[in-house]
Amino acid sequence: MKRFPAIFSYVCALLLALSPAAFCQEEDFDFDDNPEEVELHAPGDYYETSDPKSEAAFDKLFEEISTEGLAKFKLPASERRDLRKNDFVFSLDDDRSGLHLRSVLSEDEEFEIPAEFDGKPVVGLANVSCSSHEELRKVVLPETIKTIGGYVFLGCENLEEVAIPAGVVEIGGGLFERCPKVKLEGVFDANPIFAGIDLAKCDANPDARGFLWYERKEDHVAIRGYVGEPREITIPEEIDGKPVTEIGANAFSCCHTLEKIVFPKTLQLVGDEAFIGCNELTSAALPESVAEIGTQAFGGCYLLDAEEAFRAPAKFGGISAAKLLKRPKTKGMVWYEIDGEEITIRDFVSDAVYVKIPSEIDGRRVVALGDNAFFQSVFLTSVTIPEGVKSIGAFCFKFCENLYNVSLPSTLTTLKKQAFGFCPSIATLTVPASVETIEPSAFIGCFGLNLVNALRQNKRYSAKRSKEINADGGRSNGYFWYEKRDDGVVICGYVGHPAPAKTRIPDLIDELPVVEIGDHAFNLTPWLEELALPDTVTRIGDSAFDFCRALKKVRLPKNLKTLERDAFSQSASLKSVVLPEGLVELGPNVFDQNVVLYAPKDGATAETLKKDGYQESR
Repeated sequence: MKRFPAIFSYVCALLLALSPAAFCQEEDFDFDDNPEEVELHAPGDYYETSDPKSEAAFDKLFEEISTEGLAKFKLPASERRDLRKNDFVFSLDDDRSGLHLRSVLSEDEEFEIPAEFDGKPVVGLANVSCSSHEELRKVVLPETIKTIGGYVFLGCENLEEVAIPAGVVEIGGGLFERCPKVKLEGVFDANPIFAGIDLAKCDANPDARGFLWYERKEDHVAIRGYVGEPREITIPEEIDGKPVTEIGANAFSCCHTLEKIVFPKTLQLVGDEAFIGCNELTSAALPESVAEIGTQAFGGCYLLDAEEAFRAPAKFGGISAAKLLKRPKTKGMVWYEIDGEEITIRDFVSDAVYVKIPSEIDGRRVVALGDNAFFQSVFLTSVTIPEGVKSIGAFCFKFCENLYNVSLPSTLTTLKKQAFGFCPSIATLTVPASVETIEPSAFIGCFGLNLVNALRQNKRYSAKRSKEINADGGRSNGYFWYEKRDDGVVICGYVGHPAPAKTRIPDLIDELPVVEIGDHAFNLTPWLEELALPDTVTRIGDSAFDFCRALKKVRLPKNLKTLERDAFSQSASLKSVVLPEGLVELGPNVFDQNVVLYAPKDGATAETLKKDGYQESR
């Protein structure tokens, strides 16, 4: 199977980040022998030695940090992210008014989730919070529950009894994936929004066991999921007197038995990953009424007849990979979205090793590659993107682990987030001068990519070798890449293996002040231990240092104003941080819940901390 549901992508990314050696050998690196010299300046008293890159200068920055005269702040137990009651682990809402179940430690066949803890109600079940409990047979949910996340019971293969409370108004996709024994009776009886229909009424096999479950909306019904092993399903046009117009996100994800599905003429929308991983699906003819198809709706459906599936809807089209690439033996299919005379490739499912995307399909110009279009194409080693393509979508080539060569067109203007995320084999890629926007983490996990060379033609984005600006004695072989704006430089990320244990960002690069650490810039950088940021930085972005597990020391800028959500989240080795005066914005879950924060007793920073639930401690 080509792909897995997106809920597992994050785990895959973490494993890849922690074990890059398995994917990237030393000889794969193509380092620039004559890199451009970085411009480093040291105004004021920030750097006090003649060599600001020396380890001695770096260590001196931390020696000067003092907590004398500062107040100590901690999150009280009731405000911490992880709250444990017996075998249940909860997290607080962003507004700290209720709790969500994050995980269950019990291995019992039955358990009952409590309705409250420490005076706060349990209002939701987080994604995969009860998943993979193979012995679980029955679970009792409290009446306080309002929302249920995705894949909550994934892999609970012996689960038989669960009742959705009356107050639940939202349920994520994949609720009962790989839960073949769940009985329809009693599951939705108390809830006015969700309900089920016996699978035998829809499947070509009258002896089919299981059910489809659906959501009643104001003027229509959405099919949300299944239980059982359906083979040939016919979705009814009407349920409970309302037209069926929607197949929800992840509704049939990884349904390996499904071979054919007949859609109702009333269908208008197919959600994200609705049929991802249905590797036996051959027939799924969409009606002409379909106007919207989500990302990876048919991801991994190698056997699907794309021309039949997408023939009727005016907005979409499909073609076999063999026909598109003019290679008769190539397996797979491609589907695309039509906008007048232009086409966006939405999904490419194929075993092709070398792909040269045509500039036209059926007489229409190819202008974009959509989000996740080539996601986890593990056979792909080389891709040529034609002139005329302007945008490469988010996660487009993510987890293409064997992708080595990428040819980008001179018409390209946008690379969205993680466009080439975790493609460790990429060695040849040149970003053209035409590119105006590269979103955060576009190159995360590209351990073998020489970013100095890759960005050399572009005027807005550039890269420097790590050893030029770091106090690690030249031990790291990697690159910092950044964006040059009118107000200064934004550090966008680090690419390489290994990352420097000691990272010190200079205050000036290319004679511009470093003003921001961008969103996700150092996310999943497991080697980083010590970090010093210049006083010119005023913002640290969303998840900038999230999952930096080894990070122990941080020197924050004196002029820092904003710390976005999850900036240092999941960085468990970080025990204390001195915050500067003047911090006015602190997002949710910036630090791990046990971190001790120091700040002036009176002032903007102290007020910001108190507003976000921190209390002064002795």
